[in-house]
Amino acid sequence: MAKSAGYPDYLFVSGYDISGDVGAVRRVATLRPSLEVTGINTAGGRERLQGLSDGAIAFDAFFNDAASQEHEVLKARAAIEYLMYCMGGTLGNPAAMLVALQTSYDGNRGQDGSLLLTVEALSKGAIGASPVNQALEWGTQITAGKITHASATSSTGEVTASSASGYAAQLQVFSVGSGSPIITIEHSSDTTNGIDGVWATLEAFAASAANTAERIEGTGTVNKGLRVTSSTVFTNCVFAVALRRGTAVDTIAYA
Repeated sequence: MAKSAGYPDYLFVSGYDISGDVGAVRRVATLRPSLEVTGINTAGGRERLQGLSDGAIAFDAFFNDAASQEHEVLKARAAIEYLMYCMGGTLGNPAAMLVALQTSYDGNRGQDGSLLLTVEALSKGAIGASPVNQALEWGTQITAGKITHASATSSTGEVTASSASGYAAQLQVFSVGSGSPIITIEHSSDTTNGIDGVWATLEAFAASAANTAERIEGTGTVNKGLRVTSSTVFTNCVFAVALRRGTAVDTIAYA
């Protein structure tokens, strides 16, 4: 992508697509506080260190209490929410991923009769192997937004440059007709179009059910081609996957 407007965009929360109820995404943030460590013997400029990683997604929603819509999804303020903000629904487009604690669900009834909800989610600690908060993770969509696998199959993959420092990925499952599909990320070192080449397993998510989400992470090389496959006996799985190349856990270590 080059310069891009913010439409159409999508917001997924723990296996629900609430995009149609979201009026504005106000904040998609990677936070790293500045820690003041200037000593009294300093005659020059200030000294600062970077603080711990953090992340946030905040948005405005229109009240909708129909089944599987924003009120049903957000009213309980779940302890862990999996958020995926997709810029468009095209293979390879950017996506922001966050495993979060929902901290607010605040209503505002305007004089004009409007009823808006403001929602904020902040990163949740103890994700994967890391005991500290994670930064918001920017990656790319390795499905073309929400896709449907009617039965076990493979999707056309994304082809970029290979990378050597791990990955983090998120799966959102919106519905499953029957069965328990297993969604697997595969990579290839020789594909030229996301279809040909030899494909190998990068990592599989756990067996999927409707309205669920999962984050996985790993180390090592990620080859240039990435695609998703589905397996086991199932019908009509609707899902989305995004992946971040690079260090899976973003932390600061102090000597």
